[in-house]
Amino acid sequence: MIEARDVQRCGHGCCIYVRGQQVTKEEYGERVTQGEIARHTYIGCLTDRGSKIVKAAAVELGFYFGVPSSRRAIPAEGFVYDTKTHSYLRMATPDDARKWLKALNLSNTIVLSLRDGAILVRRFFPATVGGNRARRRPGERGRNP
Repeated sequence: MIEARDVQRCGHGCCIYVRGQQVTKEEYGERVTQGEIARHTYIGCLTDRGSKIVKAAAVELGFYFGVPSSRRAIPAEGFVYDTKTHSYLRMATPDDARKWLKALNLSNTIVLSLRDGAILVRRFFPATVGGNRARRRPGERGRNP
């Protein structure tokens, strides 16, 4: 039987890797039926169906996280996989989690394009938070100054 850490699957079911090799849904189903696979590890979708931010972070760092399907865990308790080979690297460390969360800093990141494996990321720093319009006092009417 193949260990859960060696079987990765995204929520859409389009990213399925067994021991680092991509397999089809049909191949995966056959292996489950044969009893070769009992459990898997949830991963973020790495195709265009998934989050562009997650894919950008995985490409930037060279790794991504997986969480065993048998338990709910935070990333620091999950598995770490290589972005290119999809092979298991290690149990996640707090340092891995810090790097991942820093790469996922969504407040100032825009992913502009994701095509042909190239990712263009722009970071921006807004001058104001919540807009630059003056706030009205309660009961005040009329246009904002």
